[in-house]
Amino acid sequence: MFANLKFAIAVRGLRQTDLAAEVGLFPNVLSEIIHGRRKANSQIRARLARALRTEETWLFTEDARIPEPTLRTKSCVQGNKEPPGVN
Repeated sequence: MFANLKFAIAVRGLRQTDLAAEVGLFPNVLSEIIHGRRKANSQIRARLARALRTEETWLFTEDARIPEPTLRTKSCVQGNKEPPGVN
């Protein structure tokens, strides 16, 4: 399971179905990726990282919830603004 991916979705207040639509996946495919039942190719991994505004490597660290490199909250994501101090 990719706990960081699941965490990033939750902390931003997103629904998996909305994220799936945004990156061009069926919701069940995103669920299978999150739970480690399906592998995401490099393009999907990059699209998810871009949509969640975080690092791909962090998102796809298996079974470990480590601090996110730069937390970008739902309000920042929705307004396309970065939190203070983030370029």
